[in-house]
Amino acid sequence: QIFDRRDVTVNYAFLLLGAQRWADSEAAYAKALALEDNHASAHFNIALAQANQGKKADAGKHLKRAIALRADLKAEAEKFDVLRGLSP
Repeated sequence: QIFDRRDVTVNYAFLLLGAQRWADSEAAYAKALALEDNHASAHFNIALAQANQGKKADAGKHLKRAIALRADLKAEAEKFDVLRGLSP
């Protein structure tokens, strides 16, 4: 098996994020995280989707989890205006 269900869902969510379909992307990342909660990139990107919808509290929780899983994502978060101030 080349791709598992989580990978396909994460890739789909990423495409939706790139298309600025924030709510659809958020829903797809939520499905991916239900399959595996320790996916740092999924937490980071769902935070982007949520922040772009004004869901700052939810975005902050996912960003915190992303950084706990991968410390380098703290610096990455500073590159996005919408995430500034949300990281711990």
